[in-house]
Amino acid sequence: MDTLQNFLNKTFKGSKTRKLLNLTSPLKHGGTIPKGTLVIMASGDAKLRLKILEKDTPHKGFSIPLILNSEAHDLDISPNYLHWYLSHKVIQDQLMMQAIGSVFLRVPKKIIDSIPVPIPTNSSRKQSVKEVVIKRKDDSFREL
Repeated sequence: MDTLQNFLNKTFKGSKTRKLLNLTSPLKHGGTIPKGTLVIMASGDAKLRLKILEKDTPHKGFSIPLILNSEAHDLDISPNYLHWYLSHKVIQDQLMMQAIGSVFLRVPKKIIDSIPVPIPTNSSRKQSVKEVVIKRKDDSFREL
């Protein structure tokens, strides 16, 4: 976590942060994930994907929907901003270090909830790409 804190101090110097837990609302399995929601999805190729949904999607438990709550909206945190932030290599590395599973990787919800998110300023509001794929670099088991 020192690497993450150094990243925050350097890249978002002076920015206040909130834990992701405080910026999102839970969704029960079986519900519908609304269009425009950022999700962290497990895939069968031992990768995690960060994707903003293009349509309403049933929540079957294979992804973690990051449905932003009113506090996030009040702080100008959008799905695009969150996607851009979580796409940074430092964040990707932290997620992969905590990922469990050999085929379907998943990051425990408590780890995701604890991610510090800097409050955006006008200069840090960025448009993100549609999808980011996060994978392990050295996975000898996978190479077999």
